[in-house]
Amino acid sequence: MKSVSRNAEGKSTINTSAYSEFVKSIASIPKNVRFEEKIHEYRIEENGLLATVTTPYTFYYKGEKSHCGTNVFNLVKMDGNWKILFLMDSRSKQSCN
Repeated sequence: MKSVSRNAEGKSTINTSAYSEFVKSIASIPKNVRFEEKIHEYRIEENGLLATVTTPYTFYYKGEKSHCGTNVFNLVKMDGNWKILFLMDSRSKQSCN
């Protein structure tokens, strides 16, 4: 998984994490803490055995808007089923609508 964002100096940065790290970070959020990722729409482009899905989102933590961005999924069709091959998202605190 990769995430792109701007650092404190305004430069674009790309962070890479293993899927297991992502799952571990979500699982470590205490059960009494509310969080939600609201997906605003789905844009799907399919081309044979490949597809790209983009989903603009806003993420809320403890009921407050934390950040927003877009998820980008690259999928591959294997044995008739779509599998996620790659996931990248953008994260911003300034440009949320």
